[in-house]
Amino acid sequence: MEERVTGSPGRSGGPGVHATSGARRTPGRLTTLKKVLAFLRPHFPGYAAGIFGIGFANFFINVFLARMLMDLTRGIMELSRQHLTQATRLMVGGTLFMVVWVFGSGRLLVFSIHKTVNDIRRSLFGKYLGIPLAEIEERHSGDLLSRSTNALRQVGNLFIGDVQIFVNVAFSGIGSAVYMLKLDPRMGIAGILTSAVPLLVNLPFANPLRDAGVKYQETQAGFTQRMSDLINGRDTVRHMNLSGYAADRASESSKMVFKAGMRQVRISTARSLASSLSDLSSHAFFIYVSIIAIRNPSLIPVAVAMGQLANPVRRLFGSLGGIIASINANMGGAEKVVEVLDLPEEPERYAPAEAQASRSESPGEEERHDLAGPRAEPEKQASPVHIPGSTQREVDLTPLTISGLSVKYPRSNRTTLVVAHRLTTVREADEILVLDGGTVVERGRHAELMALGGTYRKLVDEGLGGKKAQRA
Repeated sequence: MEERVTGSPGRSGGPGVHATSGARRTPGRLTTLKKVLAFLRPHFPGYAAGIFGIGFANFFINVFLARMLMDLTRGIMELSRQHLTQATRLMVGGTLFMVVWVFGSGRLLVFSIHKTVNDIRRSLFGKYLGIPLAEIEERHSGDLLSRSTNALRQVGNLFIGDVQIFVNVAFSGIGSAVYMLKLDPRMGIAGILTSAVPLLVNLPFANPLRDAGVKYQETQAGFTQRMSDLINGRDTVRHMNLSGYAADRASESSKMVFKAGMRQVRISTARSLASSLSDLSSHAFFIYVSIIAIRNPSLIPVAVAMGQLANPVRRLFGSLGGIIASINANMGGAEKVVEVLDLPEEPERYAPAEAQASRSESPGEEERHDLAGPRAEPEKQASPVHIPGSTQREVDLTPLTISGLSVKYPRSNRTTLVVAHRLTTVREADEILVLDGGTVVERGRHAELMALGGTYRKLVDEGLGGKKAQRA
């Protein structure tokens, strides 16, 4: 027969089990962006150096090409060896410089993005370990799997695709626009105005593309969930001859994913068609510049340079709408990831004392550490149940330790659970539980159990309360 005495000072076990809310709230766009960018902060120096380096390279390439074309045209028109030599030097020197510059900046950018995405992935999978079981059952493993693959891929695209493209076109476009105004204000203003047309055309497609992206992610998650259910129930499907039903379910899910994907494709196609029509504005600018050059042949080199400089300016305005639309589409995946990161975690119900892990400490040192309180992190010290000492070693706590723990952790904050083989250890406990064969046969304070005259009184009379040990 196994007999143990369990003392538990404080009957208030702290807060109850946390229950998850049934209503799911999708984080706002600004909140999502802030939380995603927080993962970039440790790697921001490399990211900034890479992305701004590539942006500067785009600006430099366009300006130096425009300058080279202008000198080359002037040299041909004037038969000037000096201008032709200068154009050749610009072409060779600028090309070599850009190869080295872009290579270094690109490596910095790629490394920082990979580290950031890995940090997000690590946090996401770490979050899965702490999500309450009820929340996992409600969401289904297929939904979580989709967030770990498709949604996380969209977060990577947001960093290395959308933001990079925006910085590239901003550097080259703004720099080229300033250089256009410096060469010829009249041509420069005309080029900037005609380049703004694609932006106005792309803006109406921004929100529809985002909604289509979110819908596609949700549909794909549902497809993964259904396929997981069918695979897990394959034995039932086979034995109950439900293969036709399973095939219909799989086909239905595939059609839903196909429809959601085609909706996204249709909106993207419409945006591309509108962008193509807006390119007619660039032809109008070239016609205008050609007319000015014909009227004043001395401006032909400037007109040639304007043709080169107008490309990044037009790409700046044309890409802004597309970048906004792409960011909105990828934000759907970012929202899915942040929604998981914001889920409540399963509360820690028990906090074993660190003394159990420290095998080299003497019983006296272990007792003093328990009296001082657990040496865990601050957030773990708030656990509602504290288990001091070790039940696997022949080490007993003293009544002084129990009293000290009661003072250290008030009843309103902590329940201290002591498992002991010597009854003197728990004599001062607020409540003593007597176990016999794994069942609680008696419970109460020391005086109450002694007056009861049951198992506890028998153990004390037999000397397990410590007197026999003291006489020995």
